[in-house]
Amino acid sequence: MLQRVRSDDGSTLVEFVVSTTALAAMLLALVQVGVVLHVRTTLRAEAAEGARVAAAADRTPSDGADHARSLARGSFPRLRPTAASGRERVEGVPTVWVELHAGVPLVGWFAGTAHLSVRAHALEEGR
Repeated sequence: MLQRVRSDDGSTLVEFVVSTTALAAMLLALVQVGVVLHVRTTLRAEAAEGARVAAAADRTPSDGADHARSLARGSFPRLRPTAASGRERVEGVPTVWVELHAGVPLVGWFAGTAHLSVRAHALEEGR
């Protein structure tokens, strides 16, 4: 009778390829989360700066939007951020808001885009 001899020859290579692929995918996902959080945090800070500029007594909301857009384009020129602004009352207090929008590429340029939108408020100075 012929008996089949089972050997583990070559199984280490297969295990290495499978585990390395999974590890690389997890690392790429972790880097992507870090990039999105970095962009979001930076846009939030720039929107807040734009809102503070717009809240000054001699400025308009569009001045703040222009300032925030300028800061965001300086930080992320390839994302082509856009800005909007306006006035509103929050619990009876006059405020100015500035909103920034940008698209962040997911896992390189081939996986699509995550659209981020951040909004910041500032109290209007004596109007």
